[in-house]
Amino acid sequence: MSSLVSAAGLVIAERTIMSARLVVADARERQAQLESATRLVRDLRIVRDRQVELLKAQQAQLASAPVTSAELQHRMENLQKGLLERDPLTQVVRAVREGQAATNVRLNEFERKMDRIEAAIGER
Repeated sequence: MSSLVSAAGLVIAERTIMSARLVVADARERQAQLESATRLVRDLRIVRDRQVELLKAQQAQLASAPVTSAELQHRMENLQKGLLERDPLTQVVRAVREGQAATNVRLNEFERKMDRIEAAIGER
């Protein structure tokens, strides 16, 4: 009887430890995602500042030389196209999705392992 209680205690302790490890792993993953997002935000600020500088230089250049309407339209379209290609939110969303996918894979692996452990315990 005591060995049965002891075995049950071990199973409960093992599950508690596995649950704690999962929580720690999840917290570390979230911390890594947060650090990645922080780096992206910093990089975005740098890019934004550079774009502002370029826009100011372009405005100064436009003010100094007469430009045709068609040329101005062409430049604006190129600028808009370039800004859309460098959309920083796309990178942030991609990083978040990749992190979530990795977390889901780990959770699925953990679930399969727990199922096998439960099946092995049930066969005893």
